[in-house]
Amino acid sequence: MIGDMRSLLLAWSDRSDCADDLVARNALGHGSRARARDVITRTFVPRFVHSHPPNLWRSMAIFERAGVERDATLALHFHLAAEAEALLADFAMYIHADRAPDASVSVEDVLSFLQRSPTVRFPHGRWSPVVATKVARGLLAALRDLGHLRGSNRKFLVAPMLPPIAFAWIAAHRQSLGVRGARVLRDVAWQRFGLGERAVEHMFFECHARGHLEYHAAGSVVRLEFPVGPLENLAHVLVEGRAHAA
Repeated sequence: MIGDMRSLLLAWSDRSDCADDLVARNALGHGSRARARDVITRTFVPRFVHSHPPNLWRSMAIFERAGVERDATLALHFHLAAEAEALLADFAMYIHADRAPDASVSVEDVLSFLQRSPTVRFPHGRWSPVVATKVARGLLAALRDLGHLRGSNRKFLVAPMLPPIAFAWIAAHRQSLGVRGARVLRDVAWQRFGLGERAVEHMFFECHARGHLEYHAAGSVVRLEFPVGPLENLAHVLVEGRAHAA
């Protein structure tokens, strides 16, 4: 639902009746108001409004309005989708750790993953085979749309793009959640993209060189600093820096 998420990011506001207004105006162009409300309340709001920290839609709207390259916004959409949806996050991390790019990823792989998942993932009981298969197909389609798989009928793993501007903002977001010190090199956020510690450090050096952040490492001591504090302000700085570089 990347298209719907982008439309909502550009239309969202702090008004208490924002969701009702968007549904009434059919802002998403869905034939059913019930479907539009479902997209807003079950996907957009948990991902971008009731996020951690709250209201990350403001940062994302800055990137979307600036026309940042698609690879960067797609990486950001994947990151925040994974932050909000544990199944998506865990399966992405699993397939990137388990196989190399161009390897086949099938519905059976998802079903096997679900069978081995702890019962805590299923608070109302494990899903029936029919429901699990529908979830598996939806999960593979989502990962394809988010740049981690390719193919229509058969799907294959790809190395997802993670441009420096997106990497820097994700690093700041994870730091706001308490990921600090040497942990930043082994954070699950990078594992979901299939990045190992060496690749992550290379990205930090590249972002440092571009002025997106300051990365200092001395042995096991790692210090990470950003040009501004709040994530929304950082989004502005990253977008402005991209424009000046162009």
